[in-house]
Amino acid sequence: MAPILECVNVTKSYARGNFFSRVAPMPVLTGVDFVLNEGESVGLLGKNGCGKSTLSRLILGLEAPDDGHIRYRGMSTKKMTREAARRFRKEVQVVFQDSHSAVNGRQKISHILAEPLKNFYGLKGEALRERVAALLETVGLSAESAEKDPHQFSGGQLQRICIARALATDPSLLVLDESVNSLDMAVQAQTLELLTKLRAERQLSCILISHDLRAVFHLCDRVMVMANGVIAEELDRKNGHEAGTHPVYKELLHAIQNRAGRQKAA
Repeated sequence: MAPILECVNVTKSYARGNFFSRVAPMPVLTGVDFVLNEGESVGLLGKNGCGKSTLSRLILGLEAPDDGHIRYRGMSTKKMTREAARRFRKEVQVVFQDSHSAVNGRQKISHILAEPLKNFYGLKGEALRERVAALLETVGLSAESAEKDPHQFSGGQLQRICIARALATDPSLLVLDESVNSLDMAVQAQTLELLTKLRAERQLSCILISHDLRAVFHLCDRVMVMANGVIAEELDRKNGHEAGTHPVYKELLHAIQNRAGRQKAA
């Protein structure tokens, strides 16, 4: 399999203090290395504050690394031509955790889904309406949903709409940044099943960023444990839940086991 994404010694720090009080920058990523192959799904697992979301912003091109390289299909995101950058924005899409913040509450769903279709394909009129309807049906919602407002949907339904918007450009790589963590257990399971189905149908490469071990093992082929600004451990899902040895992994596994025990007792 050919690599679709490569992170090579990626570092990132953030300034602290103000004009009157200079403080040394706070390192968040201190040398991240990994490769994502075409059609592969990788989970980036770690505790809050470990740098997972910072890495996702760098991968998406929303921020630039201080040092190191992020390569998409062999091309550094620092050196992309205008045409390559446009292709990158089309082929690399994201679904964020908070679906309510990710959409404009004043726009109808038809407008939210139509925007990328207009920008990248120039669709309009009946062709645009048909494509919007098809996207909604792809994520298990009716075509009539297009004329509703975001507040008329549950959190799980709105997250499906965000997934539909991400699929509008026919992406090759989907970044899921804590995108199921805010949903209740039943809706989370349904959303993961949907993502698993879409991944297989569309041959998507995926990065699932999470601290939820169950979600990561459900969707992903490999699991990367992040700690202290680096990838501290890498696991293959085939080895099972018990294979991890890093303290962060063990702590997250223990939390899942405790939660399962409480649910069984209830």
